[in-house]
Amino acid sequence: MDFKVKTLLVFLLMLGPPLQTPGFGQDDVPARIRTSRPSRTGTRLAMGPLLPVRWGLSEVGKAFNHGLVTIEEKRTLERLRHTLNVWQDAGFVPLYGGMGDGAGFALGLRYTRRVGSSQLQSTAQASARLYQHYSVELTKDVGPLSFGPVAVFRHRPQEDFFGIGADSLKQDRTTFSFQDENAGWRTAAKIGRVRFEHTIRWNHVEIGRGTDPRFPELQQLFDESQAPGGYASDDWLTNDVTASLDLRDNSADPRAGVRIEAAASTHEGLNETKTDYTTYRLAAFIYVPLSVWREHVLALRTELIHTDSDGILPFYAQPTIGGSGTLRGYREYRFRDRDAFLASAEYRYEVWRHMDTVLFADLGQVYSDVFDQLSARSLRSSVGAGLRFKSSRGLVMRINAGRSIEGARLFFTFGPSW
Repeated sequence: MDFKVKTLLVFLLMLGPPLQTPGFGQDDVPARIRTSRPSRTGTRLAMGPLLPVRWGLSEVGKAFNHGLVTIEEKRTLERLRHTLNVWQDAGFVPLYGGMGDGAGFALGLRYTRRVGSSQLQSTAQASARLYQHYSVELTKDVGPLSFGPVAVFRHRPQEDFFGIGADSLKQDRTTFSFQDENAGWRTAAKIGRVRFEHTIRWNHVEIGRGTDPRFPELQQLFDESQAPGGYASDDWLTNDVTASLDLRDNSADPRAGVRIEAAASTHEGLNETKTDYTTYRLAAFIYVPLSVWREHVLALRTELIHTDSDGILPFYAQPTIGGSGTLRGYREYRFRDRDAFLASAEYRYEVWRHMDTVLFADLGQVYSDVFDQLSARSLRSSVGAGLRFKSSRGLVMRINAGRSIEGARLFFTFGPSW
């Protein structure tokens, strides 16, 4: 090729567009990649104050992922499920919670087995604060009837007492121990949605010195005139009668329906115990679904307790309000008297099938006679929010944060609720 022609071709190539490798031309680069450059502010935050947060979240994520991988590789859940199934087949069922406010975290076992045509069931529970609960019952079923003997022992070494009445002071908190033993016969009948139950039992109660070192003992701050019934042991012959109507869609996790309970309990003093008294209780629970799939629910509760007696009603037998089950902005057992009234409303939203978020409001008060003083005495109130954790068998745990004029309270509660 002539030298002039070669020179011309080289010159034309230099004037034309640059050669591009297929698939890597500038026009093929997505605009979001070409234009997404981090700002100086974002870079400074990410590499400055937010660096510990990013590092912490990254490490938590790595640890969580490692834990899940380890559980999967070692088949931990399968082994745990197998172990629980073996225990259940042998008649053992683990228990948690359910020992009442102030008991602390509790664990236990329930053992069930057939004895001829009857069923034997026994439980044993203890809590972090050394509360104890033991029971045994033998039940025989005949059609809609079930009946048999039952015996219960309870020991509660750190109960709270603030005084009697609505004007008791929170700074007067004291501690005492409560222990009772009872044995008797229980008969129950279930006809459709209606259930009746009757229990006759002997009951022995002892009041002792509390073991909570943070507070003075009840006997040090209150004399027997301020703690009705005093500190002597009592013996009672008790008759309990209960009737309930259950129209809820699911007793383990109700999302619609109504439940009504009515009860009367008579106590006749035995031996040196001279007082006789009867306690009446009426309660209603209403669940109103606010959506088609019932993930939004309005739950309402109201309860009234009234006591008749021909003598001094022991302070330990008086109804109380305050704590995770009633007024959630007050301490456990904050108020006590002969009668009590309680009302609660909860908005429950099912985030997923194992957890609800809750907004709640509680009203309540104690009275020497609720029928004379209900309209004359203002109600105590508390509001708050919480979480409900559930399994296929029902409510497992509740976390409630409540607030009242006495401050804020946080409750972790295991076991069933209303």
